[in-house]
Amino acid sequence: MRIWFVNRFYWPDEPATAQLLGDLAEGLAARGHEVHVLTSRPKSAGPAHASERKGVFIHRIPTRPLPGDSLAARALTFACFLTLACLFLCLKLRRGDRLVSLTDPPLLGLSCRVAATLRGAVLFHWIQDIYPELAMRLLEASPLDLPLRALLGLRNLAWKSAARCIVPSTGMGCFVSKNLLPERPALLLHNWAPQGLAPVSQAAVNSWREALNLHDRFILMYSGNLGRVHDMEVIPRLLSRLANCPRLLLLVVGRGAGLDQLKKACTREAVTERVRFLPPCPRSELALSLACADLHLITLLEGCENLVFPSKLYGIAAVARPVLAIGPAHSDLVRLVREHGMGLSGPANTIDTLAAGIRSLVENPARLSVLGEASHRLLETSGDAERAVRFWESLLASPQEPPLSSTA
Repeated sequence: MRIWFVNRFYWPDEPATAQLLGDLAEGLAARGHEVHVLTSRPKSAGPAHASERKGVFIHRIPTRPLPGDSLAARALTFACFLTLACLFLCLKLRRGDRLVSLTDPPLLGLSCRVAATLRGAVLFHWIQDIYPELAMRLLEASPLDLPLRALLGLRNLAWKSAARCIVPSTGMGCFVSKNLLPERPALLLHNWAPQGLAPVSQAAVNSWREALNLHDRFILMYSGNLGRVHDMEVIPRLLSRLANCPRLLLLVVGRGAGLDQLKKACTREAVTERVRFLPPCPRSELALSLACADLHLITLLEGCENLVFPSKLYGIAAVARPVLAIGPAHSDLVRLVREHGMGLSGPANTIDTLAAGIRSLVENPARLSVLGEASHRLLETSGDAERAVRFWESLLASPQEPPLSSTA
């Protein structure tokens, strides 16, 4: 098959969608398919134009993010990518090509639908974030609400015209299926841990912690993107309830739109001395960084639980570390942590109970290994990159048939 993927990020950039797409595209290329990825120029040093890596042909749109992080700058950056992606695909697609649209930038599926319709390609949506609903939730009472609502009909039309839609969580699947024809519900394929992640030796962990002078601390780690969908306000409130745990330190490894919000909230709650911030960890060092935490923190804002799923959960499970999940009680995140016995979980209004659970772990560290082993077992049901490659190969070949190795 001749397969095209479109996403704003790809190797050498390392956002979660870039890593997932890299594993999948390279896996399909290794199985003999002609695989193309249309993406943006990398943020880091790397090829700025067309290139080939591990059998995947990479095409880069000549756009750069505009300065600043304002909504206007982001919207214009996204609009440039969407327009140029549509034009590029209209030139390059052939009839019968398989075109897979991810969801970064938002509403990318609309551009891909136009190109697929004009060129006779078979369109699939791999939905990692649900827009415009996510923007409407994060921009409540914004003047942009009406324009965003106006896009719903076009987005639904793009979904309905696709061969299939694929989602990473049950909640997202239910949400998407309500907007699709009943006979074509969304397919569930769980995301997976980046390849190469595995439990790390205690000696390596000890060495890393010693280098940062953290050998005697209980590390609660927030690793990865501090995105707008993550609840930053609950974190310092939690720390303020753990004042009687002097060994506990929150280690934040990453950056994102919520970083400044978190720093301001920590200052407001007078917990800054119990927080340390580190830059994002490169993928080559990710396993060690994740393994050095005693407990990992994942948060999710109320109202976002059916619009996005934090795939960082699988990376944490891959290195066998326990999880503290703070989010809506009915969310897939909280449910998975609870059902698999991976750690502590609950909504933001239960932080007193969660704080008590953390104190218990600080006082009884032997429980951490038990929770970590349970966390690692999540991968037995969530799958891995190889299972995803088989799923997509089967689906792309026969869109109307149940795909092989589906985790639905």
